[in-house]
Amino acid sequence: MKKGIILFIAAAVSVFGAKADVIKGSVKDTEGKGIAGVVVSDGLNTTVTDAKGKFRMDADQDSRFVFISTPSGYISATLEGNTLFYKEINADTKKYDFIVEKNAKDDTNHNIIAIADPQISDRDELPELDKHADDIAAYVKDMDGDYTFGLCLGDIVGWDHTIYPEYNKIMSKTGIDYRYVIGNHDMTNYGRSHETSMKNYEDMYGPCWYSFNVGKVHYIVLNDNFFIGRDWYYIGYLDERQMHTRIYIDASRSMAHGSDDKAVCALKLAAAFAYLSVSEMEKVSISPLRGNTLEEIAIGMVGKDSYLNCVGRLNALEFDSDSKISEAIVPSTVGRGDGYSILIFQWQIIDGSADFLTEENFEAAIDRFAEQKRDILCVQILAREELNPQMRGKMHLFDSEDGAKFFRKKIDQDVIRAYKDALKYVTDRIRSYCEWRGGYYMFTPADAELSEIFFDKFIDMGVVK
Repeated sequence: MKKGIILFIAAAVSVFGAKADVIKGSVKDTEGKGIAGVVVSDGLNTTVTDAKGKFRMDADQDSRFVFISTPSGYISATLEGNTLFYKEINADTKKYDFIVEKNAKDDTNHNIIAIADPQISDRDELPELDKHADDIAAYVKDMDGDYTFGLCLGDIVGWDHTIYPEYNKIMSKTGIDYRYVIGNHDMTNYGRSHETSMKNYEDMYGPCWYSFNVGKVHYIVLNDNFFIGRDWYYIGYLDERQMHTRIYIDASRSMAHGSDDKAVCALKLAAAFAYLSVSEMEKVSISPLRGNTLEEIAIGMVGKDSYLNCVGRLNALEFDSDSKISEAIVPSTVGRGDGYSILIFQWQIIDGSADFLTEENFEAAIDRFAEQKRDILCVQILAREELNPQMRGKMHLFDSEDGAKFFRKKIDQDVIRAYKDALKYVTDRIRSYCEWRGGYYMFTPADAELSEIFFDKFIDMGVVK
């Protein structure tokens, strides 16, 4: 079943940005052979190269670079020692092709020449840097066998960024390639915002956030210099893009059962949560739960452009399966780190028992969220006819998942009363367990307005501020 019901959300937010540009290219070795599985990023979005070393991805309109996480066993091209793992995004560029060279040395065991705070204040200090470069070259020469690279840990110069080319030329004498980390002295001051503070550094050394692989080690480079808009003032801070909202949607067939479409409500909620999160510069992943597997509609989505690209995939979601939540939500699919894990689900009566009441289909999944230190929000969607059934008399009741199982039942006031008691027991049990695990729980009728859910209920709960 496909639901064309969240286009209004796309229309409502389309004013915030144009469609992301599609960029493509390849990663090949010096013999022209494509390299599979290389991570490629624009700093916000990521993809991996296919079996032929090709990649295609949506690039955020604000991204300056496309770059690779250089794979183990390979070396990216260099210019005067500076590792060129990146290319600047240009409207006139059709393809971004990277060539990496097979490392002549086994990099399983490798050495790092770590340089901290060279901080060359003026050109009068360059002769001293030249002496140190000769010392490093001699040291590297004595380290026969193992691969050696350099890592400059920031404050490359004092404040004069025009010295960068001269610094690079001198350090190239050492005979090794270098990666760089931005320091506070490498920031461009007097700009309007934190984003402007990286310009001079990026002009010379590329992205401030990147990763690379050497041997069995994955190195991650971060920028924790956060410019606060006054001269050279800054704080040590990692911005909130590190927050990661993970949304799980029950994609079972019965979500579309009844006159009040629970699937429609689930898609609206997922789209709204995702939009609120990307608006706060958080990462978002959206995962339908289908059978005992977890699918991916979006992985680490950041930015409104990426969100708009995701809307179509969310709109096309099929509700055509059963759902085994505890088998799909396992430690490897939960993820660690700060941010909400949001479970959007329903309830079902199977053979007289509620499947979300069982340890294996509800509580175990919530346990896994809690164990990974995630913030928890469970949203249970119920149709009006589930809250207050109007059926009376002899009925044939069918399993809404496969339509095969059925039983005959005379529905009278006693049956309705027992049903409502069971419903209250189930919802109370779910609520209490979520709260016991430090999470939030809410149930909503499927036909409720988003404004009512978010502006009334979620604000009252403290989920939305």
